[in-house]
Amino acid sequence: MYDLYSWVENDEDTKPGIGKVNTTQEACDKLFVFGDLRRKQPLNVIVERDGFISQATTLPQFKMININDEYPAIIFGGNTSIVGEVYFCKERTLVFLDSIMECNNTLPLHERKIIELSDGSKAYTYVRNRLRTPYREEEIVSGDWIEWSKNKRVRKRDKKAKFLALMAEGKRNASIQREPGPHTHQNIPHYVDKNGVVTVHISNVSLEA
Repeated sequence: MYDLYSWVENDEDTKPGIGKVNTTQEACDKLFVFGDLRRKQPLNVIVERDGFISQATTLPQFKMININDEYPAIIFGGNTSIVGEVYFCKERTLVFLDSIMECNNTLPLHERKIIELSDGSKAYTYVRNRLRTPYREEEIVSGDWIEWSKNKRVRKRDKKAKFLALMAEGKRNASIQREPGPHTHQNIPHYVDKNGVVTVHISNVSLEA
Protein backbone atom coordinates (compact mmCIF):
# COMPACT_ATOMS: atom_id res chain seq x y z
CA MET A 1 0.00 0.00 0.00
CA TYR A 2 1.11 3.56 -0.72
CA ASP A 3 0.61 6.34 1.80
CA LEU A 4 -0.43 9.02 -0.67
CA TYR A 5 -1.11 11.76 1.83
CA SER A 6 2.21 11.51 3.67
CA TRP A 7 3.98 11.56 0.33
CA VAL A 8 2.27 14.66 -1.06
CA GLU A 9 3.13 16.59 2.09
CA ASN A 10 6.81 16.02 1.38
CA ASP A 11 8.31 18.87 -0.66
CA GLU A 12 11.20 16.82 -2.04
CA ASP A 13 11.22 16.05 -5.77
CA THR A 14 12.04 12.38 -5.27
CA LYS A 15 10.64 9.60 -3.16
CA PRO A 16 13.27 7.23 -1.71
CA GLY A 17 13.16 3.58 -2.62
CA ILE A 18 11.25 3.78 -5.90
CA GLY A 19 14.12 4.37 -8.31
CA LYS A 20 14.90 6.59 -11.26
CA VAL A 21 12.46 7.90 -13.82
CA ASN A 22 12.43 6.07 -17.14
CA THR A 23 14.23 8.48 -19.48
CA THR A 24 14.33 6.35 -22.62
CA GLN A 25 12.02 8.75 -24.46
CA GLU A 26 12.09 12.52 -24.90
CA ALA A 27 11.48 14.67 -21.84
CA CYS A 28 8.01 16.06 -21.18
CA ASP A 29 6.64 18.12 -18.30
CA LYS A 30 2.93 17.39 -18.80
CA LEU A 31 0.77 14.40 -17.93
CA PHE A 32 -2.56 13.45 -19.47
CA VAL A 33 -4.85 11.56 -17.07
CA PHE A 34 -8.17 9.91 -17.87
CA GLY A 35 -9.27 7.79 -14.88
CA ASP A 36 -8.78 7.84 -11.13
CA LEU A 37 -6.19 10.63 -11.39
CA ARG A 38 -8.79 13.14 -12.65
CA ARG A 39 -10.30 15.81 -10.43
CA LYS A 40 -12.67 14.55 -7.71
CA GLN A 41 -11.34 11.04 -8.24
CA PRO A 42 -9.56 8.91 -5.58
CA LEU A 43 -5.97 9.35 -6.82
CA ASN A 44 -6.11 12.97 -7.93
CA VAL A 45 -4.07 13.92 -4.86
CA ILE A 46 -0.99 12.51 -6.62
CA VAL A 47 -1.06 15.00 -9.51
CA GLU A 48 -2.99 18.00 -8.25
CA ARG A 49 -0.12 19.67 -6.40
CA ASP A 50 2.00 19.83 -9.55
CA GLY A 51 -0.65 22.01 -11.15
CA PHE A 52 -3.80 21.52 -13.19
CA ILE A 53 -3.55 22.89 -16.75
CA SER A 54 -6.77 22.12 -18.59
CA GLN A 55 -9.29 19.59 -19.72
CA ALA A 56 -8.20 17.78 -22.86
CA THR A 57 -8.87 14.99 -25.31
CA THR A 58 -6.53 12.77 -27.28
CA LEU A 59 -6.47 12.10 -30.98
CA PRO A 60 -8.94 9.31 -31.93
CA GLN A 61 -6.41 6.49 -31.90
CA PHE A 62 -7.14 4.63 -28.68
CA LYS A 63 -9.52 2.10 -27.17
CA MET A 64 -10.68 2.59 -23.58
CA ILE A 65 -11.57 -0.53 -21.64
CA ASN A 66 -13.15 -1.24 -18.27
CA ILE A 67 -10.97 -3.22 -15.85
CA ASN A 68 -13.32 -5.05 -13.45
CA ASP A 69 -15.48 -1.93 -12.92
CA GLU A 70 -12.55 -0.52 -10.90
CA TYR A 71 -10.58 1.69 -13.28
CA PRO A 72 -10.10 2.33 -17.00
CA ALA A 73 -7.18 1.51 -19.25
CA ILE A 74 -6.36 2.64 -22.75
CA ILE A 75 -4.62 0.72 -25.51
CA PHE A 76 -3.41 1.73 -28.94
CA GLY A 77 -5.26 0.65 -32.05
CA GLY A 78 -8.77 2.01 -31.56
CA ASN A 79 -10.61 5.04 -32.94
CA THR A 80 -11.74 6.63 -29.67
CA SER A 81 -10.79 10.11 -28.50
CA ILE A 82 -10.05 9.81 -24.77
CA VAL A 83 -11.48 12.45 -22.43
CA GLY A 84 -9.25 13.62 -19.60
CA GLU A 85 -7.16 16.38 -18.04
CA VAL A 86 -3.62 17.66 -18.36
CA TYR A 87 -1.35 18.44 -15.40
CA PHE A 88 2.19 19.63 -14.98
CA CYS A 89 4.27 16.73 -13.70
CA LYS A 90 7.50 16.81 -11.75
CA GLU A 91 10.04 14.02 -11.56
CA ARG A 92 8.80 12.78 -8.20
CA THR A 93 5.30 12.36 -9.65
CA LEU A 94 6.49 10.30 -12.60
CA VAL A 95 8.67 8.14 -10.37
CA PHE A 96 5.77 7.42 -8.06
CA LEU A 97 3.30 6.75 -10.87
CA ASP A 98 5.77 4.51 -12.72
CA SER A 99 5.86 2.40 -9.59
CA ILE A 100 2.13 2.06 -8.91
CA MET A 101 1.44 1.57 -12.65
CA GLU A 102 3.98 -1.28 -12.64
CA CYS A 103 6.00 0.18 -15.50
CA ASN A 104 9.32 -1.27 -14.35
CA ASN A 105 8.32 -4.94 -14.16
CA THR A 106 9.80 -7.53 -16.50
CA LEU A 107 6.37 -7.67 -18.14
CA PRO A 108 5.02 -4.18 -17.35
CA LEU A 109 1.34 -3.61 -16.72
CA HIS A 110 1.49 -0.11 -18.26
CA GLU A 111 3.95 1.85 -20.36
CA ARG A 112 4.45 5.58 -20.05
CA LYS A 113 4.21 7.08 -23.52
CA ILE A 114 4.25 10.57 -25.00
CA ILE A 115 1.08 11.12 -27.01
CA GLU A 116 -0.34 13.96 -29.06
CA LEU A 117 -3.51 15.66 -27.84
CA SER A 118 -6.28 17.07 -30.00
CA ASP A 119 -4.92 20.62 -29.65
CA GLY A 120 -1.52 19.55 -31.02
CA SER A 121 0.31 19.58 -27.68
CA LYS A 122 2.07 16.54 -26.23
CA ALA A 123 1.94 14.88 -22.84
CA TYR A 124 2.83 11.69 -21.06
CA THR A 125 0.12 9.15 -20.41
CA TYR A 126 -0.02 5.54 -19.25
CA VAL A 127 -0.97 2.97 -21.89
CA ARG A 128 -1.93 -0.58 -20.95
CA ASN A 129 0.34 -3.40 -22.08
CA ARG A 130 -1.77 -5.39 -24.57
CA LEU A 131 -0.20 -8.64 -23.34
CA ARG A 132 -1.69 -8.02 -19.89
CA THR A 133 -5.12 -6.88 -21.05
CA PRO A 134 -8.22 -9.06 -20.48
CA TYR A 135 -9.12 -10.93 -23.66
CA ARG A 136 -12.82 -10.13 -23.48
CA GLU A 137 -12.56 -6.59 -22.25
CA GLU A 138 -15.58 -4.27 -22.10
CA GLU A 139 -15.04 -1.23 -24.28
CA ILE A 140 -16.00 2.27 -23.14
CA VAL A 141 -16.87 3.74 -26.52
CA SER A 142 -17.39 7.29 -25.21
CA GLY A 143 -13.79 7.48 -23.96
CA ASP A 144 -15.03 9.25 -20.81
CA TRP A 145 -14.54 7.16 -17.66
CA ILE A 146 -16.31 9.57 -15.31
CA GLU A 147 -19.49 9.77 -17.38
CA TRP A 148 -19.45 6.02 -17.91
CA SER A 149 -18.97 5.39 -14.19
CA LYS A 150 -22.17 7.23 -13.32
CA ASN A 151 -24.12 4.21 -14.56
CA LYS A 152 -21.93 1.69 -12.71
CA ARG A 153 -24.58 0.97 -10.06
CA VAL A 154 -27.21 0.29 -12.74
CA ARG A 155 -24.86 -2.07 -14.60
CA LYS A 156 -24.03 -3.97 -11.40
CA ARG A 157 -27.73 -4.30 -10.59
CA ASP A 158 -28.50 -5.62 -14.09
CA LYS A 159 -25.60 -8.09 -13.96
CA LYS A 160 -26.76 -9.36 -10.57
CA ALA A 161 -30.34 -9.74 -11.82
CA LYS A 162 -29.19 -11.74 -14.85
CA PHE A 163 -26.99 -13.93 -12.68
CA LEU A 164 -29.81 -14.65 -10.22
CA ALA A 165 -32.19 -15.43 -13.10
CA LEU A 166 -29.71 -17.93 -14.55
CA MET A 167 -29.22 -19.54 -11.14
CA ALA A 168 -32.98 -19.87 -10.67
CA GLU A 169 -33.39 -21.40 -14.12
CA GLY A 170 -30.61 -23.88 -13.41
CA LYS A 171 -32.23 -24.93 -10.13
CA ARG A 172 -35.60 -25.42 -11.86
CA ASN A 173 -34.06 -27.57 -14.57
CA ALA A 174 -32.15 -29.65 -12.02
CA SER A 175 -35.31 -30.14 -9.97
CA ILE A 176 -37.26 -31.32 -13.02
CA GLN A 177 -34.56 -33.83 -13.94
CA ARG A 178 -34.63 -35.31 -10.42
CA GLU A 179 -38.42 -35.80 -10.30
CA PRO A 180 -39.74 -39.31 -11.19
CA GLY A 181 -42.01 -39.37 -14.21
CA PRO A 182 -42.00 -38.86 -17.98
CA HIS A 183 -39.71 -36.10 -19.33
CA THR A 184 -38.56 -34.89 -22.69
CA HIS A 185 -34.86 -34.17 -23.22
CA GLN A 186 -33.76 -32.96 -26.63
CA ASN A 187 -37.12 -34.25 -28.01
CA ILE A 188 -36.35 -37.81 -26.77
CA PRO A 189 -39.05 -39.27 -24.46
CA HIS A 190 -37.57 -40.79 -21.33
CA TYR A 191 -38.54 -41.76 -17.79
CA VAL A 192 -36.64 -41.23 -14.54
CA ASP A 193 -37.64 -43.46 -11.63
CA LYS A 194 -37.19 -42.69 -7.94
CA ASN A 195 -33.75 -44.34 -7.96
CA GLY A 196 -32.50 -42.10 -10.73
CA VAL A 197 -32.61 -44.83 -13.41
CA VAL A 198 -33.32 -43.32 -16.82
CA THR A 199 -35.34 -45.30 -19.36
CA VAL A 200 -35.25 -43.89 -22.90
CA HIS A 201 -37.93 -44.84 -25.43
CA ILE A 202 -36.88 -44.67 -29.09
CA SER A 203 -39.11 -46.11 -31.81
CA ASN A 204 -40.77 -48.57 -29.42
CA VAL A 205 -37.32 -49.76 -28.24
CA SER A 206 -36.69 -49.38 -24.54
CA LEU A 207 -33.11 -48.71 -23.38
CA GLU A 208 -32.19 -48.48 -19.72
CA ALA A 209 -29.30 -46.25 -18.54
